This record gives sequence, C-alpha cells and structure tokens, in this order.
Amino acid sequence: MKIKYGRALTRAFAVVAAAGVFMFVGLGSAGAWNVTDSLASVSNVKLNGVLVSDVTVAHGSTITIKFKWALAANTGCPHCDEVIQLGFANQNPDQCVGGNNILTQGGAVSGKWKFTEVAPSTPGSYFLAFAFDEDFGCNFSGPGWASGPPNPQTQYFAHVTVT
Repeated sequence: MKIKYGRALTRAFAVVAAAGVFMFVGLGSAGAWNVTDSLASVSNVKLNGVLVSDVTVAHGSTITIKFKWALAANTGCPHCDEVIQLGFANQNPDQCVGGNNILTQGGAVSGKWKFTEVAPSTPGSYFLAFAFDEDFGCNFSGPGWASGPPNPQTQYFAHVTVT
C-alpha cells in the first residue's frame, strides 16, 4: 500500500479494515485520527464528546463532531477563496468548516470547529471525510466533493457504525 508524500502520520500507524476499505491513518492521543490532505488537516477529533476515531450510533441519531483544523499557506494561489468541505464520504458534503464563510484567501489559518451530522438511516459502516476546496463559499459551485470522492488514506477522519 502506498503512502503519499506530504501526509502527516503521527505517533503510530494503524490499519483499519471496514466495509472492504483498508487505509493507513495517523494515531493521535487516545486513538483519534490526525489526517492531512493537500493544504488542509484535521486533528484531535472528538465524537459525541470523546476523543476517539470510531463511534457506534443508532440510525437517524445526531452525532456531534469537534476537531482542530488547519490550512497551510496556498503559495500557488495566494488570493483564492478557500474552504474545507465536510460530510459522509459516500454522500455529497453537506457543510463546511466556518459555515458559509471563506476561511482564508491563501494565508495559513487554523482553528477549532464543532458541528453535527445525522447518522444514515441504513445500518452499516460509514466514514466522515473532509476536503480542501477553492470556491466562493461552502459548496458554492454545486453538490459533490470538490476533488472527487474522498481519498480513504488522506481525507477520512472518523468511522461511524450505524446500528
């Protein structure tokens, strides 16, 4: 399995097998995943108030997600409007870090973000994902992930088992 250059892997490696998907993820304290893709990174993920990377919930229940995020300086496009899309990897992203606000125009920024997702109605294994995007606002250019379906190795930040 390949690990792309530029991906931050911290403290230890883990191989996760769920729904036929194998991936390497960086482990932080208490097993929370820390992932970096392109110019964006997510770390210290809390699911329902606990610093973990995996949660089991009933279908249709609300999941509270909190994490630290960062965008590196975009030297290739210093005036581009930048956002971080969020959602379940197998669906269109439904929100962004900062709501509809643009996070930066090329500069390095970071912060904390708290949001909720509703668990899918069908029991199974799901992943929460993020994606860096250059757009005029959250999902401004229409539905779908900006760079195509999220990459399990660099854009998944949590696993949700729905019962």
